[in-house]
Amino acid sequence: MTRAYVHRRGQACLLALLLFAVAALAQAQPITITPVAPRSFGYSVGDRIERHVSIKIAPTWSLAHASLPAPGRLNAWFELAEISIQTDAKPAGTEIELRLVYQLLNSPTQPAVLLLPRFALRFEGGGEPIERDVPPAEVFAAPLLPAGAADSTLDAPRADRKPELIPVETLRTRLTIYALGAAVLLFTMMVARQYAQRRRAGPFVRACRELRRIAHAPADSGRAAAAMRVVHRALDETAGHSVFLDNVESLFASPHRAPLRERTRGFLGRSRQQFFAGTGEALPLEELRDFARAWRALEATHR
Repeated sequence: MTRAYVHRRGQACLLALLLFAVAALAQAQPITITPVAPRSFGYSVGDRIERHVSIKIAPTWSLAHASLPAPGRLNAWFELAEISIQTDAKPAGTEIELRLVYQLLNSPTQPAVLLLPRFALRFEGGGEPIERDVPPAEVFAAPLLPAGAADSTLDAPRADRKPELIPVETLRTRLTIYALGAAVLLFTMMVARQYAQRRRAGPFVRACRELRRIAHAPADSGRAAAAMRVVHRALDETAGHSVFLDNVESLFASPHRAPLRERTRGFLGRSRQQFFAGTGEALPLEELRDFARAWRALEATHR
């Protein structure tokens, strides 16, 4: 066994003992706090500074939330605006991530190094409670204006700047076009609906409309005859063929029309006398309208 071999063997043993001591020391430390340094420069009054603190604790230990710093003003420079905590439980222990957001409240007169305050955390559950400090952190803050501008008008209060007007001409034109388009579309739909309703209307619905138009027209000698033709046409459409006294019973093949049999026969008799015999007079317009309304009511209940 050479001296070099003994020397190398001794070094290996020493390294193993050192590693064992480090591992034992790590196991003896149930709590590890690792502050993450925030960005340390480029701050001025009103800026927010975010700080993170990583914590690892052994099983059975827990962080006492009552020991967390409370949001609010801390000193002349800083206010703790937000604080949040994320916990990740693992078999080997618990990992905690603290997030603290500070806001710089004042502006230094010249560039200065400021300290985010230290705070203490308490841990419980593994015997006597343990308190651990989170050290302060340095941040560099600068004034908004250089020191030479202190007596100038640069730091004088200024009136609020009025907001610039938003160009709305294009939007107004587009809105007008949309409104006109919607109006045209609505009008077209209304016309189409009225046309469809008229197409679906029964013969006597249309006859009543035509009789109303005739009633409001200037009186003349042919008005009564025109009104009788309107009623004739409605009867023909209802029966599906030309209706006369000789075939009127086909119109009443449906029992619901029976109540109007006698009035219809009377109308056809008067019509024959006027148009074929030339001896009768046309029925009065109001009587024709009343007759058409009766058929319209029958039509509406049995469509």
